[in-house]
Amino acid sequence: MNSGKRIACFLHVPYEGPGVIADWVWKNDHSLHYTRLYKKDALPDASSLDMLIVMGGPMNVFDFLRPSVQLLNYLRCV
Repeated sequence: MNSGKRIACFLHVPYEGPGVIADWVWKNDHSLHYTRLYKKDALPDASSLDMLIVMGGPMNVFDFLRPSVQLLNYLRCV
């Protein structure tokens, strides 16, 4: 049984992943669940997570209004 942290990683684009963060997750016996926002995957239950990694994407500093209201509300719960 995995006694490590339950970690979710939100991906905005298919070509950008957690890289060395994933190495740290596996090395420390944590579990990692990917949510592909670009494929409209369902968001995991926030109460089931210990940590959240939100990867960027092709947005820039002026895209502060771009994230969906659903994602912003979710982040408030985590």
